[in-house]
Amino acid sequence: MEIKRFFTDEKIVKDKAFVTGAEFYHAYKVLRLKTGFKIILCDGSGYDFYGEIENFQKDGFTVRITDKVKNERENPYCLHLFQACPKKNIAEFIVQKAVELGYNEINFFNSDYTENKDYSFDRFEKIAKDASKQCQRAYLTKINPLAGFDELLQKIKDYDIVIYANEREKNKRINEIDLKGNAKIAVIIGSEGGFSAREEEKIKTSGAKSVTLGKRILRVDTAFITATALIDYRYQEILNNK
Repeated sequence: MEIKRFFTDEKIVKDKAFVTGAEFYHAYKVLRLKTGFKIILCDGSGYDFYGEIENFQKDGFTVRITDKVKNERENPYCLHLFQACPKKNIAEFIVQKAVELGYNEINFFNSDYTENKDYSFDRFEKIAKDASKQCQRAYLTKINPLAGFDELLQKIKDYDIVIYANEREKNKRINEIDLKGNAKIAVIIGSEGGFSAREEEKIKTSGAKSVTLGKRILRVDTAFITATALIDYRYQEILNNK
């Protein structure tokens, strides 16, 4: 039987942990786990804690920790997505795939060609948690509240590298960017309608690196996956040439 993965808000410091809330409900009511079952706990420290369920109580269950192993599935750089609001179903797809691709944070924002979206951030967080378990990550991707375009411009000032996927860009490519380990990288993707000329100019003025993702106009969900794959390939290329 596959060892199930759970996340806990409490830092694990000794050989015992107590799991409550939605994770307790999922383990007890959905998966029907019993005393003695082996599980993996993650507390946001980057480690996988292997343990065995000791007992179930009314509001949670106790786990005896038997081993602690560094999780090696995280990127060697910090990756944050800034995505102009797409349709609801596409936004949910993006959350799932961004987690699978190793993003540390997701930021949806409004722009000139988008409208306020009736997103369920509780659902986003559930999708993110399920995706983290599926791809065996040790961290939960943070999903920030919906922001405006001006907030985007303020936030990207804090990044080492800002990559802007620009459908009007003809020459500059991601493989020309010098990526370094431990870098904090922001990836900006527009909406289905792209950015207005005003917004595009402000993004470029902010210091973002405008890049092309190829000859064709991509859907937003395709664009962010393509950009992420190219970033990872470029990083591995630099790493292998050292």
